[in-house]
Amino acid sequence: MDAFVEDFLAEQYEKLQQLKQGVEGEVWLVRDAAGRPCIWRNFRQDAALMKRLKELPPLYWPEIHFIADSDDRLIVVEEYVSGKTLAEVLLTEGKLSAPQVRKIFVQLAQALELLHRAGILHRDIKPSNIILQSDGRVKLIDFGAARLADEEKESEPKEQDTRLLGTRGYAPPEQYGFGRTDARSDVYALGKTMGELLGQEPGSLSAVLDKCCCLDPAARYQSAGELLAALQSKGNVRNYMIAALVVSLCAAALILFPRSEEKDTAENKPSEVKVESRQQDSKVTEDKQKSNETANETNVESLQQQVKQLREDYQSHARDSVLDNYMDGKLYVNGQELTGLNYFLSADEVSSWRRGPKISPVGDFAVYFPDGWEIELRLVNNSKIIWEHPQIEAEYKSDTTKKTWTLTSGAVAPGGSCSFRLPVGGLCHDNVRDYMAHIHIGLKNLPEHLTLKENYGFGFYFPKWDVRKRNWADM
Repeated sequence: MDAFVEDFLAEQYEKLQQLKQGVEGEVWLVRDAAGRPCIWRNFRQDAALMKRLKELPPLYWPEIHFIADSDDRLIVVEEYVSGKTLAEVLLTEGKLSAPQVRKIFVQLAQALELLHRAGILHRDIKPSNIILQSDGRVKLIDFGAARLADEEKESEPKEQDTRLLGTRGYAPPEQYGFGRTDARSDVYALGKTMGELLGQEPGSLSAVLDKCCCLDPAARYQSAGELLAALQSKGNVRNYMIAALVVSLCAAALILFPRSEEKDTAENKPSEVKVESRQQDSKVTEDKQKSNETANETNVESLQQQVKQLREDYQSHARDSVLDNYMDGKLYVNGQELTGLNYFLSADEVSSWRRGPKISPVGDFAVYFPDGWEIELRLVNNSKIIWEHPQIEAEYKSDTTKKTWTLTSGAVAPGGSCSFRLPVGGLCHDNVRDYMAHIHIGLKNLPEHLTLKENYGFGFYFPKWDVRKRNWADM
């Protein structure tokens, strides 16, 4: 690595904790010069692929801050994404409902559509590589097995594709040496992942999952866009009819006009016997052809107007559906609105907290949140639907300490609001060397057809404990 780049990395990023280490590389939690947490990856990957990913808007994957070549490896510093992996969600919350999975499914199909358009295949989609954030959004992580679709790597043996670069149980048959991976390989892995979230009751998603997971790539959805269309057409008959009508009109245009051309060609075909008659009728035929072309242009404009109107109706309906069925939520810590995904504690305030013996196997001692501290979730019902029995399940989790709550509220009418308060005063942060304690809040008893964030959460980000100086230092 260039000495300048190495010095830059050392100055800009401080390694805090190693998260993963293996043959393929290592992953670290680091802190940048501004005090923000980031993820540092040192792994084998194509620099061209990561640079192409960096150019894409980071809607469904972490934003890439920095890329540097390091011998035969690549160093990538990316956004730290808070939340739980879907593997952790399965472990702590169990299987998800079909509506919950559909929301996740749609986002990941959109993510794959963007990646595939950019020529990037992920090739390792699985629950542990998908983070569910507190606001319900998902992020796809770990591009260590990814490859560019427009590049064939001769050095990558087909028979070792899965063993080295994929995960058994999610990778499709072609990754076992039976063929070459393409966009349909990611569709297969996504279907397997969503099926695991649902368990034995896929419900309305059954047909979609079956098609995703066909052993023959030709029998699957041929693109993420095709999968997305299938997901978005389910459960909303009006939208499906509009989309089908648009397709029908476009198909009609394709069928109608070639027939017109065929008809004109047949009528203008020269007679082998009556050459003179053909010459006499040429002007009439030419006039008729111009008339047909004018009629065709009129039909095209008419169809285009109909398609445009249908598209506007569809977008308006989708927009109105969101506005009419939306519930807004905000988090507060001690009355102060939380605007990010982390609440940063200062060295001054934590230094006054009560201390106790360490509970975690590592660390020096534990600290306790002051009495009176609370977290509040405020929900405003902007929909036209009554939320009959509002309920939340919340969890505080430090290194080895966990506290759970189940809270209920009265019915929330359209235009009304409710508030849930979690008292965290006296809760233990059991290891001063652990920088994070997490809060997760899940909404329960949700009415159908209501658009809202079903999960909220954030991390208490503690200052750094200096073991030698025996004091706190701001991150």
